Amino acid sequence: MKTRSHSASIVIFSTILFFSRIASAHPINLQLGNPKKIKIGVIAPLSGDVSAWGLDVRNSLLFAVQKLAHEKIEFVFEDDKCLGKDAVTAAHKLVSVDKVDFAMVVCTESMLATAPIFEANKIIVITPVATGDKVSAAGDYIFRTWPSDALAAQLLVSTVAKKHQRFGTITESRGFPEEFSQALHQAAAPTNLKIFDQAFLSEATDYKVPLLKLKTQNVSGILINTNSVRIYINILKQISELNWKIQIYGVYMPGNPTFIKLTGQLAEGIIYVDAPALTINLSDHGRTIYQEFLHTYGPLQSSDFVFASTYEALKLIIENSLATNDIRNVLYAQNFSGIFGKYSFDRNGDIENIKHQLKIIRHSQPVLFSPY
Repeated sequence: MKTRSHSASIVIFSTILFFSRIASAHPINLQLGNPKKIKIGVIAPLSGDVSAWGLDVRNSLLFAVQKLAHEKIEFVFEDDKCLGKDAVTAAHKLVSVDKVDFAMVVCTESMLATAPIFEANKIIVITPVATGDKVSAAGDYIFRTWPSDALAAQLLVSTVAKKHQRFGTITESRGFPEEFSQALHQAAAPTNLKIFDQAFLSEATDYKVPLLKLKTQNVSGILINTNSVRIYINILKQISELNWKIQIYGVYMPGNPTFIKLTGQLAEGIIYVDAPALTINLSDHGRTIYQEFLHTYGPLQSSDFVFASTYEALKLIIENSLATNDIRNVLYAQNFSGIFGKYSFDRNGDIENIKHQLKIIRHSQPVLFSPY
């Protein structure tokens, strides 16, 4: 469990305003015209099955930096394909070679794998996407602008338990899906919901055996639990091929524009838990900024909330690095006002006051879902 330090040191200089990271050998001088920039390392899946998330984060950062402080920021992007081992290699490079001042990590698996490295070097990480429950306990220097999957699992269980007594999950054996499966079981523990699990390896292509095993358990609902749109679609198709009429659930994936385009009628009626809809939660200023982004980069391919969580993560670094020599304590102690409203961080570095929503696919469009 993280602990919060309740003191924040604010040092004001009459001629130079600068930020010095804890344990940094030299201050980062942000005086206008000074060539020294804040260097931010970004570990993201820029290729592979889940690259939509990494590319959306990259585009959001490139847009946000132009709006916020393009002359003060330098990014170092590393492609980890959402694999922990690749992320560890990237983290060591960012710390030892690039000597970054801050870091952003996109995937849950990568965040958990690299957290000890960034913690040991006292480098603050603000992740815009790593949603796994265990990220909450990853360290005192780890923050995130996306709500924890523990809350998403609680919301999903509160709905599923009203409709089903026997519930199945087919889970990819890797970071985020495994983390969400654990969170789902924890959320279901106080209820009468019985969950039956089947796991599969990421390289698998035939899912009929685990699906048939779940069918023999007489489950009346099933969660397809993966962080790959391609895999989700393949499982959905094989459920259809088995002629299995069952209520299907998801986490984040079904709202992906590519998913909806490729699945057509197969997606109809899928219920899933998602991040807040930007159309509801953005401030007036946030809506204007978001429309500018869409005009420049087009629709996001993962989740529209990626834009808001990424924009806010960069904004936190820029605004608070100018204000204090102890940004970590400021992030723990203060309340913030962002493009999605007011928020703060709890003692685990998790964002507060941002809540998940349940959605359903109706006529090839995600809409808010009212629980049973």
